[in-house]
Amino acid sequence: MKIRTGFVSNSSSSSFIIKIGGPFECPIEVAHHMIIERNWPNDAELLTKLVKLTRSKKINRITNLCFRSTNYDTYIYNTAAGVDIYTCNNIDWKFPAGVEYGSEDDGYNAIEGKLFTMLESELTGQRLPDEVARDIIKDIGGKFAQQINFYCKTCCTEMWLELKNNSQIITCPNCEESSFIKTQPVNKWQKI
Repeated sequence: MKIRTGFVSNSSSSSFIIKIGGPFECPIEVAHHMIIERNWPNDAELLTKLVKLTRSKKINRITNLCFRSTNYDTYIYNTAAGVDIYTCNNIDWKFPAGVEYGSEDDGYNAIEGKLFTMLESELTGQRLPDEVARDIIKDIGGKFAQQINFYCKTCCTEMWLELKNNSQIITCPNCEESSFIKTQPVNKWQKI
């Protein structure tokens, strides 16, 4: 029987809050801690990639980060009060003192519209917002709407909006398989 010693929730998602002056100062530090903490077989490679991305300046202290977790991807993002995390609680995350438990709903709502860099693929985009999914279905309608899958058919990851050449590509941030491509001015679906 597994006994949980960390934060406990009835939901399969969790949210954590790290205030300014807490144990971590930026998403890079939090991602480093969490990747070591989960101890998956490929985590040494992911840590190497995190360091490489930081040294090459593709990511920095203000970059919001994302990486694969068990049921949900982990999103680490800056706020005015510090750094917040929205993640899967099927991993028994252990944090040092100064990390508070937050609301799952607040975490889910807070990632809406934010840009993240997925560590595994280095893709930058955002989780496909519900209103965007509805707009796409309205735009293309009928039988084509049934061909759009908002979860990757290859790896079951939630699809993202990737910004590329002033267009938005709906793509998988994990295996980079594109489900649907629509050339639109960026402001059609999101405000940056």
